[in-house]
Amino acid sequence: MLKFSTDNGFVNLPAKIREANPMQADSNASGEAVNSERIEIDIVDGSKPPPQPISITSMTVGKKRNCSDSQNQREKRVRTKSTTSTLLNSLSKNQIELHIKSLTEARVRGICGEVLSKEEELRRSDNACTLCGYGKLQFQHTVIFCSGKACHKRIHRNRIYYTDGKQCNWCTSCYKKLDDTKTKDLVDKKNNATNEESWVKCDECDGWMHQICGLFNPRQNKNDDSVKFSCPTCLLKERKEREIQPDTWYPRAEDLPHTKSSEFLEKHVTKKLQKKFEELALGKAQTENIHLAEAIKKVQTGGKITIRQVSAIDEKLVVNERMLNRYKHMNYPEEFKYRSKCILVFQNLDGVDVLLFAFYVYEHDERNPAPNTGTVYISYLDSVNYMAPRHLRSFVYHEILISYLDYARQRGYATAHIWACPPKKGDDYIFHGKPEDQKTPKESRLRQWYVDMLVEAQKRNIVGTVTNMYELYFVKGSDATIVPYFQGDYFSGEIESFIKKVEDWESKGKGIENDLINADDSKPCDTSNDKVMKRFGNSIKSMKDSFIVACLNWSGAKAEHMKVPKVIEEERERRKKEECAPTIQDGPTQFEEDRLVRIIDDDSEDLQCDIFNFRQDFLNLCTKNHYQFDQLRRAKHTTMMLLSHLHNSNAAEKCSECSKDIGGRTETCTCFEFCDESNKHPSTDQGACTHKLVPLGCRSRPLGRV
Repeated sequence: MLKFSTDNGFVNLPAKIREANPMQADSNASGEAVNSERIEIDIVDGSKPPPQPISITSMTVGKKRNCSDSQNQREKRVRTKSTTSTLLNSLSKNQIELHIKSLTEARVRGICGEVLSKEEELRRSDNACTLCGYGKLQFQHTVIFCSGKACHKRIHRNRIYYTDGKQCNWCTSCYKKLDDTKTKDLVDKKNNATNEESWVKCDECDGWMHQICGLFNPRQNKNDDSVKFSCPTCLLKERKEREIQPDTWYPRAEDLPHTKSSEFLEKHVTKKLQKKFEELALGKAQTENIHLAEAIKKVQTGGKITIRQVSAIDEKLVVNERMLNRYKHMNYPEEFKYRSKCILVFQNLDGVDVLLFAFYVYEHDERNPAPNTGTVYISYLDSVNYMAPRHLRSFVYHEILISYLDYARQRGYATAHIWACPPKKGDDYIFHGKPEDQKTPKESRLRQWYVDMLVEAQKRNIVGTVTNMYELYFVKGSDATIVPYFQGDYFSGEIESFIKKVEDWESKGKGIENDLINADDSKPCDTSNDKVMKRFGNSIKSMKDSFIVACLNWSGAKAEHMKVPKVIEEERERRKKEECAPTIQDGPTQFEEDRLVRIIDDDSEDLQCDIFNFRQDFLNLCTKNHYQFDQLRRAKHTTMMLLSHLHNSNAAEKCSECSKDIGGRTETCTCFEFCDESNKHPSTDQGACTHKLVPLGCRSRPLGRV
């Protein structure tokens, strides 16, 4: 098998093969290329810190301070490990046909905005991919953020910046503020780098295609050239001629560990989605005068939806200095401990799992001190619009959030907090790259999206009163110690600047009453004598609806927090006889294979996954390795690689120097792991390590690191 990449992401071809390759001349004909793709983002919520360096390992499950060997882990070890370089070998004949068809449809639509006539001309040449019909395709350019302490802004395209060649970059303004001792080792660069998709050659027909189109996994044969690669066309031909059934196991989303959270959510969403399909099919059958079974096939166009939790870890939020100093006489806590969880939603499209939706939540249980006692904070949400059928996308995402709120209230959480914060255009929160036809919601549209979800939760008696942070905490005459303090929230991020302004006024012996009057409302909020709360309350009054607080119907809920409009009460009465509320399941669960798989208690057991523990880490992994979601074919390939990371501990490695996903042989010691490029670079920093570096294949690395 022959493969190569223009950005040294994978194993390079020898010189002879490189010259003989028909794609090489095309990929090197121009030193620079312009990315014509315009990426737009449709993200529901999040804050704005830049990505941070990560350390990639596999997902591990264990008791806190005591690792446990779950039954599903034991079962997984006896399975035959995948020895193929593409998951297409595990697909049926029909699924391979659907995958090829999706590439053809993408070509007709013009996946890069090219004119169809130009595309057909390229396809007839020798420099085109045998699957999609395109020549070289450029990835979305990597977003670079400034490492300045007070900056962290994006470095714009074609601008000069300064880098240490590792993880830190500085814009021109921040560079001028650095000491001479720090600037001497920095190199100036222009932010105009482009990266081309890698290619692979079929061992059967000798045809060249994009690795993404062929769903090729370079990890599977980076140390074993005996692993053969067959393109979809050859596999399909073989399936038809010999009627061969797929017998190769490949990492799937449904094979990821089950947790109480994911089990509860998946069962709820599956039930609601099936009911929705039946309603749509019934209407279609009556309208078109067809049989109900035929109508169900027409409306149920998408594949199975799988929900899995990939991270559950304990984190600690340290209160900022000014907030702590100002309110320490009131016994304000120095820190808040919380449980961070990440939940992913996949759908099987054309036989391939595609990651469609992800969200992070921070849970502060009853052991947390006030004001965070019994609160959950929905921190980040992100999605891509590939769900089939597409018109049920919001319905499914609403059901996921509603089921999570139901799960949270059954576990004793009292309030759910949401900051409806749409991203800036071009920003990524969780998924790297979005489809061109996916728009970024405006703030008003985003708020309404949340409100619609919460109204439905009210009708099901999951949520009581729905209010906002301003109405709940700022109009009752209190101080800043009653407002929940969350990681990445607007309040925790901005309160420091308001305290500084108030302290500056107080140091000058001036009052701030005149500064508190809002231009649109002459009556400032009632917050007793806390000047910080007065100033902060009036600053958020115009955008108070974006800080949503939902009171959950938990066992200890107060009557005043369960008040809902009369219309909601009437709807609840109507639904009482129709629906039975789901409950959290304990212990093992039965699956289609008639095998028992242990469900992990994600509240008492840690679910460690370094690529998903933190949003910044996952985004950084995708950015460095060009794991993008801007096209369906890329979303398929990205999901395949992510599942490979999650299932295969030996595959989850990154260079300690450049943080790139290691695609070839590594130089390793107990302290560092370097790719060949970084190991040979003279500026690579090995610190005080004196260990001898020895080549070691990724597959032979034992689980865990010293």
